[in-house]
Amino acid sequence: MRVLFLGIRLLDGFANTAAHAAGELPGLIAEAGFAGVRVRQRFATMFGTLEVVSAVKPADTPPPDPGRVGPST
Repeated sequence: MRVLFLGIRLLDGFANTAAHAAGELPGLIAEAGFAGVRVRQRFATMFGTLEVVSAVKPADTPPPDPGRVGPST
C-alpha cells in the first residue's frame, strides 16, 4: 500500500505529504492547541492507511502563529 501512497505524494508533492507519511499528524494537531488528540480508527485503503482522528479545541487557547508552516525543528 505504501507504493500507491507514492502516487498521491507525486501528485500532491513530497513536502505537502511528509508529515502524514511520517505519522506526525496527531502531534501536529496537538501542537496547534487541540486537546485529547486520539486516533479513533484506522482503515486500510488502496492508497494506504486512513486514520480517523478526533480532538477538542479548548475555548481559552490562542490561535497558532499563522506565519508558522510545518512541524517545528
